Amino acid sequence: MLSKSYSQMIQTKGNFLWLIIASLLIIFAGLAAAPKAQAEILFEDHFNDASSLSKYTIIRGHAWIEDQQLHTQGYSGDWPRGSMVIPNGDPQWTNFKMSVEVQPIAGWQETRLYFPSESFNFDPSGYGFIGKGYVLSLDKETGIGPFELAPGEVAQFDTIILARVDCPAGGCGQNIVSTASFSPLNTPVDVNVIDNGKGHFQVFLNGTQYMDYTDPSPLAAGGIGLGGVWETHATFDNLVVQSIPEPETYAMLLAGLGLLGFMARRRKESTA
Repeated sequence: MLSKSYSQMIQTKGNFLWLIIASLLIIFAGLAAAPKAQAEILFEDHFNDASSLSKYTIIRGHAWIEDQQLHTQGYSGDWPRGSMVIPNGDPQWTNFKMSVEVQPIAGWQETRLYFPSESFNFDPSGYGFIGKGYVLSLDKETGIGPFELAPGEVAQFDTIILARVDCPAGGCGQNIVSTASFSPLNTPVDVNVIDNGKGHFQVFLNGTQYMDYTDPSPLAAGGIGLGGVWETHATFDNLVVQSIPEPETYAMLLAGLGLLGFMARRRKESTA
């Protein structure tokens, strides 16, 4: 018959073995999930030919492909003025990063990135929008307001404005929730917008972060849009929408590694 101490030793070793197996499974699950979450491309377009335009719905103004770029422009005299195109379909993206190269080339300096969700559109009764979503405006402002490009002038950005739109019908304005000002940046500018989920937004221009905002009552998930104000003629290039990992992915890795460290310490103490 096995002695009591020997039986306890066998049981202890068995418990350690099962804990090691469980820890490795947790780590492997996290490792398997992390690359998939990081590498998944939700939408991508480098506007290499005119067929790219078939991927989009023109909500306002007009759009075309030229010189391997997407061009948008609002119609002159058409109210409400402005332009917006969105990818076809009804994406319900959460935890995503949008990267795009932006440059206004005529008209007003201001261009816009949209986060449409529910029937997002221009408000036909006046300024602003109807539906639900977010609007990121990239602009250059003077002491009296937005600045219009002179012929041949290279556009600059020195201001970004994030507005929330929650307007079921005409007649209500957009709600500005965050702004940032900085030294003028020549365009084109590489814009990165990160939606970390739950209404948390970060904005980077040329790799530098200029905005970090969390909406306490976030709107639903949605897709993206590109465009500008009034008759602004703007170009967009190298558009990539990519998923970012859920926090739980790395939590799994840390939990597994922590459990292995705990077991190693306990085993060392039991053999001391």
